Amino acid sequence: MQGPFDPDRDSREGGTREGGSPDELRHSREGELRHSREGELRHSREGGNPVLPPSSALEHGADSHSAPAAPDNDDLAAAHQAWADGHWSDARLRAQKALATAAAHHDQRREASASLLLARALALESQFDWSRRFAQAALQLSRESGDEAGALEALLAVSRVESALGHDEEALRAAAEAVSGSRHLPLLHAAALDAVGVASLWAGDHGTARGALDAACEIARKQAGTRDASFQPLVDAAFAEALRGVDQRLQGRPVDASELESLLARARQLKAIGATAGLVQSVPRAALLLLLAFAEFQGAHLAGDAAGDDGHYLACLACASRLPAGSWMQSLAWWARLERAMVGRNPEEVLESAQALSHVSAMAAHEPMKRLAERVCAHAHEWLRDAPSFSATWF
Repeated sequence: MQGPFDPDRDSREGGTREGGSPDELRHSREGELRHSREGELRHSREGGNPVLPPSSALEHGADSHSAPAAPDNDDLAAAHQAWADGHWSDARLRAQKALATAAAHHDQRREASASLLLARALALESQFDWSRRFAQAALQLSRESGDEAGALEALLAVSRVESALGHDEEALRAAAEAVSGSRHLPLLHAAALDAVGVASLWAGDHGTARGALDAACEIARKQAGTRDASFQPLVDAAFAEALRGVDQRLQGRPVDASELESLLARARQLKAIGATAGLVQSVPRAALLLLLAFAEFQGAHLAGDAAGDDGHYLACLACASRLPAGSWMQSLAWWARLERAMVGRNPEEVLESAQALSHVSAMAAHEPMKRLAERVCAHAHEWLRDAPSFSATWF
C-alpha cells in the first residue's frame, strides 16, 4: 500500500524509472550529430529518453528543471507561476507546500487550487495514480467551497488522468459533466469540449474526437475573447488527425493528409504570433508544442517530405527536452526517431528506437499510448524482418 505523498520519495522513484533502461540501451550521455544542418543540436541518450544537451538553445530559453527563488508569502501563486514558466519540479514542490498551509488554515478554495495543480504536475510526470487522487480531492473541495469554476477545472483533470489510466468511460463521463456545467462560461466550455475530444481520441473514437475538438476551436475562437484560446483544441485536433492517419497506415489503408495539413496551417499561424497558451492552464505550453511538432512530423512523413521529417524530428527533441524525463510524452520523440530511421532505411537505429519506445511507454504507463506504441513497434519489427542487416535475425 502506498503511504502519504512524499515528493522527495516520488522524485527518487521517478529518477530510478527514468534511469532504468533495458540492457540494450546505452547508459552514457553519447552525442550523435544528426545531419549537417543540426548544428548545436545533438541526440543524447540518458535513461532511455531523447534529450538535448544543456547548452542547446531552446525556444524562449526556459530551464525546465529549476526556477528562481520566489517569495515565501504566497506559495500558491509562485507554484502557478512556476507551472506557467515550465519549472515542473518547483511547481510541484510549491504546490505541496501551499496545500499544507491551506489545509492548516482550513482554506478549502486554496486547498482545492493547490490539489489541482499537483494533479496536473503529477500527470505530466506520469504519476497517474497520485494525480487522480489529487484531482478528485480538488473536485470535492471545490464543490464543498462553492467554487463552480474550480470544480469544472478539476473535472477536466479527472478526465485526462482517467484516460491515461485506460478508464475510457470514467474519462468521458467527467468530460461530459464539465460540458453540461460550463455552457455559460465560454472558456471553460471550450476546455470541456477539448477534454471530450481527447478522451474520445484515446478511446479510439476518432469521429467523436474530431467533432468535439472542432466545436472547441469554434467556441474558443468566437466567444472566449482571447487569441490564445483556440490553440490547444487546434493542436489536439491536429494530433488526433495525425493519430487517425497512423491508425489507417498501420491497417494498410490509404491516408488522405489534406485535413491534417489544413489544421497544421492554422496552428502555425497562431504559433507565429505567439498565441500558444493552453486553456485554463490545463495543459502546459511545452506539452502543446510537442504535440504540434509530432503532428507536423507525421504530416511531413505522410507527404514523403524527408527534409520536413528531419526538421520536425529535431523540433520533437527540443520540445521533449523541456518536459519531465519520465513523462509519457517522451514516447513521441522516440516514435519520431523510429519512423525517421525506417525512412532512412537504418535497421540498427530502427531496432534501437523500437526498444527505447517500448521501454519508455511501458514505464510511463499511459495505457492508450502504451498500446499504440506496441502497435508501432510491431510494425517496426515486421519491417526489420526484411531489412538487409543482422538486425533482421533478432525477431
